[in-house]
Amino acid sequence: FLAFNFGFFMTNIHILNLPLALVNTMIGDGARLFRSADLYASYVIVALYSILYLFCLDRLGLHFYPMFTARSNTCALSFGLLLALYYCILTGANRVISSSSNLPRWETESLDVEIAPLVFLKAIATALFTQ
Repeated sequence: FLAFNFGFFMTNIHILNLPLALVNTMIGDGARLFRSADLYASYVIVALYSILYLFCLDRLGLHFYPMFTARSNTCALSFGLLLALYYCILTGANRVISSSSNLPRWETESLDVEIAPLVFLKAIATALFTQ
């Protein structure tokens, strides 16, 4: 269990992705501050994954997160701390992004981050509902 969780792949996913994402956000072209919609979207993702974990994975005996299991006395506290951690990361990242305005920017293709998901959804809807 410990060898798997502290192996290269899991360490990369759980530890190294956050600093790499912050560097990309700070130095990447078109960095923008996070908004409340970003926080709400992350809360929805956490809620959906929590439902999957509590009602499917945990019941099948796949205890990936012992502190989040419903059998734990600290389950509610753990979820509350997780939501608070998301908020702290969002506000901290906004502080870092606002203070990094003098950092060099990497030029990338100009893609409107706000509109790209809508264009993708429109393309899917068009493909599904037109014959």
